[in-house]
This record gives sequence, structure tokens and C-alpha cells, in this order.
Amino acid sequence: MGAEPDRSHVLISLRPRFANLILAGEKTTEIRRGPSRLQAGATALVYSSLPVRALIGAVMIADVYVRAPSTVWRKWGSSTGLRRHEFERYVEGCEQVTAILLGAHTTFPQPVSLDELRRRAGTFVAPQSYRYVDSLELGVLLNGERTLVDGLRASERPTGGSPRPVLPVSRS
Repeated sequence: MGAEPDRSHVLISLRPRFANLILAGEKTTEIRRGPSRLQAGATALVYSSLPVRALIGAVMIADVYVRAPSTVWRKWGSSTGLRRHEFERYVEGCEQVTAILLGAHTTFPQPVSLDELRRRAGTFVAPQSYRYVDSLELGVLLNGERTLVDGLRASERPTGGSPRPVLPVSRS
């Protein structure tokens, strides 16, 4: 049996509409069909799919809930960036869906294109949904943007008993 993968960093693929809403702080709940193994406290690298095809930022995963679609819509529907009919069409046939609550986020000063990601890591493949990223691959993919991602982790740590901030670290 192999070692458990590092779940502290994940590469998540999103349509440009949703990637942009997340990095603008306007979408704070991401919905995935079915249960997910994502964990609170992980950093999600945001890959914007076609036609953008680039790594454009990062966001902290504040919490993860697996619930019935009706419960997810009732509790978090207004923060999903979806209209109700879009949500219902997306989750049709699902007994449970995952609500990924998002926290601090940052937009990279320069998007890292798919071609550049493949240049940096020859075996790079954008995920259909998400995949975990180990620390070696993280360093290769992020290059100079690593300090922005590390800054997200620092902004999520509680200090002096105050609640964790969920405001953006930076906006471009």
C-alpha cells in the first residue's frame, strides 16, 4: 500500500467565469458533484480552463461539507455564483454534493499559461476536476508566485483569539 498523498495543496480546474468570481471574492462556495476528499486548510491553485488555460491564482479552503443538494442550496446557494436553475441542472441525479467554502485568495500578477506550465513541468496535465500537488511540483509550477501562496496560509492562522480573516490577500 502506498503512502497517503499530501493533501495540503490541490490544483483545481474551473471555468473562467467561476475562477474569476472566486478571485474577485464574489464566489465563496464551490460546488462539486458527489463527495470529495478535499480538506479544510488546504490551498487550492486556481486553473482557469478553456479558453484561458492558465494558472491564475490561489484560494484557501476554509471548510468542506457533503450534504444533500437541497441543503447545500439552502445554506450556501447565494454564494455559489450559480442561478438556482444552473445549480439544479448541475446536481441533477446526485444524492449528495460537496460544498467547498473558500477563504483568503490571491490573484497572480501574471497568469501562468498552460504552455509555460508544461515548460516548467514537462508532464503537467490540467485536471478535469482537481488533483493533489506535492511540494516539489508546487515549487516548479509556482516559481516566483510561491510567496503569494505561502502568504495565504499565514493570513488564515488565528492570532490573539481573533477569527480567521477571509478577506483577499491581494487583488490584481
